[in-house]
Amino acid sequence: NSKLNESALVQQLTSAWMASHEGVPKWFADGSGRSALATAVGLNDERVKPWMVRVGSVVNEMKDIKPFMEGKMNDEEEAIVGFALVRTMQSSGMKRQYDAIVKSLANGGSFDESFQQAIGPVDKFLAQALGKKK
Repeated sequence: NSKLNESALVQQLTSAWMASHEGVPKWFADGSGRSALATAVGLNDERVKPWMVRVGSVVNEMKDIKPFMEGKMNDEEEAIVGFALVRTMQSSGMKRQYDAIVKSLANGGSFDESFQQAIGPVDKFLAQALGKKK
C-alpha cells in the first residue's frame, strides 16, 4: 500500500529534519514526526490509536519531568509523550508559537533559544503541560 509507505515517510522525514537542528531533544523530533503522521492519516489510524490510548498512563507514571528532560525515559514512552506535547503545541491556541519554533530552527536557532522566544523556558512549559513538578 503506497499510501501507508508515504505516510510513514512523512513521519520519518519530519523526525529526521527536526533532529538535524541544534539541540532538538528526541521528544520534540519524534513527537513532531508522529504528529505529522497523525495529521496525514487521522487519529483513528491503527498506528496512531495506541499512542492516544497510552499517553494518559505514561504521563500518570511520571513523577516529575526530569527523566523526560534528560532523555532517560524508554524511547517509546518518550515519543508518546512528545507526540502529545507537539499535538498540544499545534492546537489552535499555540499553533503560532509552534510554527515560530520550527521557523527559528530552520533559520539556525538552537532549540532552547527558539523555544524560549516562542513559548518560554522548556522546563516550565513541560511542567505545566504535563501537570508535573520540575
